[in-house]
Amino acid sequence: TKEFIYKYQDRMFYGTDASNDLEGRTRELNDRKTAVMNAFYEGTGVYSNGKNTVVGMGLEENVLKKIYYDNAMRFIGEL
Repeated sequence: TKEFIYKYQDRMFYGTDASNDLEGRTRELNDRKTAVMNAFYEGTGVYSNGKNTVVGMGLEENVLKKIYYDNAMRFIGEL
């Protein structure tokens, strides 16, 4: 997975199927999902939220910036 992300780092950006219901249980579930994804991309150890367990890839800061921000801004600018 890490090799794939590094190869295509200029073509991907972070997204979620999160709902806009920020008042109820949906917000809690989205926050847990985001924590797992952050641990996967940014972490270097094993992370578990009780339901999901991931091993962090420890992606470099410049790659994270592309995935979290730069690539999406470039895409939006092309619209």
